[in-house]
Amino acid sequence: MKSFIIILILSLIHIPTVCQRKIGIGISSGRQFTGITGNVLIAGHKGDKLPTFHPDLGIDARIDFIKRFSLFTGLHYGIMGQKVDLDYYDKTFEIKLSYIKLPLQVGRILKYSDVNIIFLKFGVTYGFLISYNDHYDFLRYTVNMPIVEPNQLYSKSDLIANIGIVYEHEISNKLLIITSIDAGYGLINIFNDYFSIWEGPEFEAPISNNYAVTMNLGFRYIL
Repeated sequence: MKSFIIILILSLIHIPTVCQRKIGIGISSGRQFTGITGNVLIAGHKGDKLPTFHPDLGIDARIDFIKRFSLFTGLHYGIMGQKVDLDYYDKTFEIKLSYIKLPLQVGRILKYSDVNIIFLKFGVTYGFLISYNDHYDFLRYTVNMPIVEPNQLYSKSDLIANIGIVYEHEISNKLLIITSIDAGYGLINIFNDYFSIWEGPEFEAPISNNYAVTMNLGFRYIL
C-alpha cells in the first residue's frame, strides 16, 4: 500500500512538468456524517448506533492534466467514528478517530460553461491516525481486559474509496467558490488484530470499517 501511495505522489509531482495545465489551490471546510460498519459489542452486549457528525477541513488542490480530466488532492483534518447507545449499561460510547487525510482522486468534467464547472471525481483517501478517544476504558473493568498501549487498539492508517461531485463557480478573475459532496467507504479494519487474543464468550474481536458522507464549502485560486 505504501508503494501505491508513493507512486501516486510521484505522479502528482511529475504532472505539471509534462503538460502546462492550470493548477488551483484553496481551502475548504464542512461536516461529515460518519459511522462504522459491523456490530458494536461491549462486553458481549450489542449497542444501537446513533447519528454521528464531525468536522472536516483542510487545503485543496486541483491540477488539470488532460482534456476534461483533473487530479484532486490536498491535505485535510477530519474525525471519523460512531456514537453507540448501550441500553444494558445505560451509557453512550463514542469511537472517535482523528485523521490527517491525503486525497488522491481523478475528476472528469460533466458540465462546463464560462463560469461554472461540474466534476465527477473518484479515487482514494489515505488517512493517518493521529489521535482517538479510548472508549474501551469502561470495558476493561467489566470483562477484565488487559491494559494495552494506545497504538495497539486501532490501525494507524486507513484507505478510503471515494466518489463525489464538485461544483465550481467563478466569482472573480481566477477566484472560485467550491461546493462538494463525497461518499467514502474504508477498505481497512479500523481495529488492530491485537483484539483477537481476547475472543471468548464475553468478547468478540471487532471487525469494522469507516464510512462517511462529507459536504464541504471552500474557495480556490487558479495560479
